[in-house]
Amino acid sequence: MCQNTSSSGGPAPADLPRLRPIRQRASGSRVAGRESPLHNGHEIDWVVIRENSEGEYSGNGGRVHRGLPEEVATEVSVFTRAGVERIHRFAFELARARPRKHLTMVTKSNAQRHGMVLWDEIFYEVAKASAPRAGQGAYRGRGRG
Repeated sequence: MCQNTSSSGGPAPADLPRLRPIRQRASGSRVAGRESPLHNGHEIDWVVIRENSEGEYSGNGGRVHRGLPEEVATEVSVFTRAGVERIHRFAFELARARPRKHLTMVTKSNAQRHGMVLWDEIFYEVAKASAPRAGQGAYRGRGRG
């Protein structure tokens, strides 16, 4: 049996038109209790939040000159302030509900200097607005590195 999945574990391209009507904007994958070569790796308890409606999932792009030597394909990541802020707020709410109240953001803003820098900037805006309600905890962003 052939399953249509992506290498990242997210929706495969053929699934995207079917998923768009349900407006699933974020998905979370828990990583916990896995074998690890890290010291105390069994204590890892992460939730990875992914954006599911913008960026690579926006469907913006195309192909021209199909089958010819000069064939070109483009994938354009599209992010809106509203969409990015929505995901960050979701992540902060989830972090506040977890025992360690810790949130780390990782982007590739050193190479993707427009969309990922927007993610970085909005993360710090939401962190500033969320921190007083978050109680203890560290909020770190990883960008431009």
